[in-house]
Amino acid sequence: MGNPVSDFNDFFGDADYNDVEVREFDPGQFRLKDGKHRVQVSKAETIEKKDGTTAFIVEYSDKDGKTYTHWLNAIEPGDENKFPGTGDTSLKDIKRAERVRILEQLGISRDKIPSFSPDDIIGKEGYLTLYKKGSYMRYGKFEPLKAGLVSSGAKSDGLSEFSAASTAVTTEDSKAFGF
Repeated sequence: MGNPVSDFNDFFGDADYNDVEVREFDPGQFRLKDGKHRVQVSKAETIEKKDGTTAFIVEYSDKDGKTYTHWLNAIEPGDENKFPGTGDTSLKDIKRAERVRILEQLGISRDKIPSFSPDDIIGKEGYLTLYKKGSYMRYGKFEPLKAGLVSSGAKSDGLSEFSAASTAVTTEDSKAFGF
């Protein structure tokens, strides 16, 4: 290992910065807006978040390289407690139902969820409907280009958030993504 001070100086001392024009960066120019977009699943992987928990992400990209990343968070201890305002629904039920809805739209049947591979969905093409809720972009639905994929039973307008009660799941579904 080298000297940290000299390595630091080597890193920043390799260029002249006096004539650099600084431009503001707008990350929104690389993200999909609300509406319906023709996309392809470009990434599907389990990642570790800054807080140490894990999530499974599905990234959708259009032909111009604009993206939308949907996060499916891990089921954690305490998620089995009832979610306020939902009666008998827990956060665990909501997370499981969201997984089923998203993955069925991507062509993964419920019985295959516990054992599917990210390669099973990477490259899937279709139409992604996004909507804005407050200042956040939300997933509406994904409609595959090829007919014959499993229907999720999600609301047909693609603009409303799903109802966990309308998507029945089993305990086997909770094994998805290794969580």
